Amino acid sequence: MIPHLRVRLTAIYGGIFVVFVAILLSISYWLMARHLDRTLGIDEAATALEQLRMQYLLALAGATLVATALGWALAGRELGSMQAAFDARERFVANASHELRSPLTVIRTEADVTLSNPDADVEELRAMGRTVMGAADEMDALLEGLMVLARSGHSLPNCAYVDLAAAAGAAARRVRSPSGVRVRLELEPVGVSGERQLLERLAGNLIENGVRYNAPGGFVAVRTSASPEGGAVLDVVNSGPVISADIAARLVEPFERGGRTGRGGAGLGLSIVRSVAEAHGGRLALTPRREGGLAVRVTLPAA
Repeated sequence: MIPHLRVRLTAIYGGIFVVFVAILLSISYWLMARHLDRTLGIDEAATALEQLRMQYLLALAGATLVATALGWALAGRELGSMQAAFDARERFVANASHELRSPLTVIRTEADVTLSNPDADVEELRAMGRTVMGAADEMDALLEGLMVLARSGHSLPNCAYVDLAAAAGAAARRVRSPSGVRVRLELEPVGVSGERQLLERLAGNLIENGVRYNAPGGFVAVRTSASPEGGAVLDVVNSGPVISADIAARLVEPFERGGRTGRGGAGLGLSIVRSVAEAHGGRLALTPRREGGLAVRVTLPAA
């Protein structure tokens, strides 16, 4: 399918270029013919036009070859981008299906085991209920993350002034730290234009990731400030295990945990952060810390 499409795109791109060149050469030939008819005799003009015609045909043939080569290269680049987008979509769908299947498997297994036991008592039924509720909560969190990711991938119709410090503070208050991880706030008021709910989700995901992938007694430092270029900056720095630069670069992809398993989450946190930042005209940067953990910076245009 792809080779066939590449041939068709090459024919379209090359054909447009050749037609354009042919029109220019035809106009030039007509003008030269009128000029030669006025300045030369009939025989001399005919000879000159014959030579000019051969030169123009050679030029058209050369332009056709160049147009074919350029069209082939351009079509390859276009189809390469399309193929990469299709591959990324297929990986996303496959990963989403896998993540959704995991809690469904837990629910089905727990129900089958419990219902197959005719002597199951109330405590066993309660245990099954707690497991099923936990799996349902996991599925609900995953679906919510997918919806936020899809929403942040579009334009923002309802932008308003948002204090980034207030959004980060509100997000920090909702984050729980069961492992004794200290969350330190240094929030300087700085305004951005955007959706407050999405910006709170951005900050909340960064803080939750900093707490989740940390060490007992570690820290998460949250700071908002104005950048020297006039933008707004959110820095979230956390302690934790050492992360290589290659793994850090992959963490912004959906469902990518970088080998950090057993900590919960579906691997959507940083991909949502990147999508929300880009929807607001900003950018996300991840830098592994030599001491362990990550330094994450989100830069947004100031309001």
